[in-house]
Amino acid sequence: MDAEKTLDNECFVICPIGKDGSEIRSNSDTVLRRIISPAVEKLNLRVERSDKISDSGTITSQIITHLLNAKAVVADLTGLNPNVFYELAIRHASRKPTALIAAEDTELPFDVSLSRTAFFDIHSLDSAADCTDAIEAPLRKALESGQVDSPIESALNLQSMQNGSAGETGKSMAELIEITTTVGARQSILDDKLSDLLNTLRPGMRLNLSELVELIQGVDDLRNEI
Repeated sequence: MDAEKTLDNECFVICPIGKDGSEIRSNSDTVLRRIISPAVEKLNLRVERSDKISDSGTITSQIITHLLNAKAVVADLTGLNPNVFYELAIRHASRKPTALIAAEDTELPFDVSLSRTAFFDIHSLDSAADCTDAIEAPLRKALESGQVDSPIESALNLQSMQNGSAGETGKSMAELIEITTTVGARQSILDDKLSDLLNTLRPGMRLNLSELVELIQGVDDLRNEI
């Protein structure tokens, strides 16, 4: 089977695996079966995990290949496993769709705490279903739009803006100044109109029907302008 075609239809799972029979392996299998797989199936992708890879070559190079080329990736940060974060960094470098999940009691380090992460309770069916939805929705959006939630992507975009030509930077600043000035002038006009409108109301003042309608219309016009 063609490797590239396989990876193009793959969702690779990054997670703490542990040894056969260990609690870590059992939990990872449960998360894979109850939370990740249902989300991946909705995306018409197939699930792959490092312990299931049967490609030839060293396991490290195989994993890196999957991390860089898989259509999507789900990373389970539960337990703050160093290998998981190492693999997540490689995936972020690819600037491709990635979803983060973690058990509810996981305290994420600052580096990834600002990234969107779906938390789950492995013992709650409702929580598992919610996490499945929280995986599927952003991955679908990223796959369709090409926009990914990656700190490397954000950093490169910022660098690109900072390295823009002087002409482009000057134009952007001029546009910003123009917008700011226009908004300020508009606000001043609205403030004056509101002041004039309120000054028509004096203590004990009685309005006839036409004046009341005019006043209400004036307030409505001002509201629409704002």
